[in-house]
Amino acid sequence: MVVTPERLDAFAEVTGIHLDRLPLAAIAGYDLGALYLAEIEGQEAPLVRSRFSAKLVEGGVARQHPGLHRIVGTTTSGAVRALVTVDDRCLAFASGDATLARIVEAYAREKLRSPTALRGAALRLVPPPSEDALIAFFAPGPFSNEWSGAAGGLVASTLAVSIEAKQASSGQLRATLTLAGEWDESVDEALEKLELAWSDLQRSPTGILLGLDQASGKKTSANLQHLTLSADLLAGPLARGLRDATSSDVREILELDRPLPGTPP
Repeated sequence: MVVTPERLDAFAEVTGIHLDRLPLAAIAGYDLGALYLAEIEGQEAPLVRSRFSAKLVEGGVARQHPGLHRIVGTTTSGAVRALVTVDDRCLAFASGDATLARIVEAYAREKLRSPTALRGAALRLVPPPSEDALIAFFAPGPFSNEWSGAAGGLVASTLAVSIEAKQASSGQLRATLTLAGEWDESVDEALEKLELAWSDLQRSPTGILLGLDQASGKKTSANLQHLTLSADLLAGPLARGLRDATSSDVREILELDRPLPGTPP
């Protein structure tokens, strides 16, 4: 519902990657750029490398280790792109800075042994993703600027955030939010702020668009370092909301009448 089969087919035609077949994938955002990682079917790797290389104005292939390919180059717009494949089973695509691809290569060659992202200083504070998680989101703190005032100022004391979704009963997803930090108030007061923020989100236009106002089975828990809130979300309204937010125009989202021809927007 969110991504049409036609869009998936178009992506596969351009990149050689079938997103709907990936057993596991991750996206990581850094100040340097973005890093996309995935497991792929082995027979896809040569096609992926070929189509990636075809989009570069200049670039080269480096084979630093058996089973490892690295391609780095620039596009017609001058943007740096890099691709690393390992044993034709794993790939990493870096956008913005080739350093991200070289870090992947260093891990693959066991030349880099520093803690991985989920075991780093901030994200190790939140639980790792569950084995049966469908999707998980992680964000390291500290959070500043407009984010610091979120949830009644609770986010200002938060050091890391995780959200994961699992399949629940038919047509539902069990979503769990975890905040890790050192709270300025008591644990009970911090949990009360989190519950209030959730209620406000449910009633907001975004919450209604995503069907969060129809959530059920809310549960909360807290200790000195973690605040957790879980709820069952209806998959249908959530998917429709995501589709409308990413594919529809503003008038469709707000259910406004379309303007007459010639009427200024």
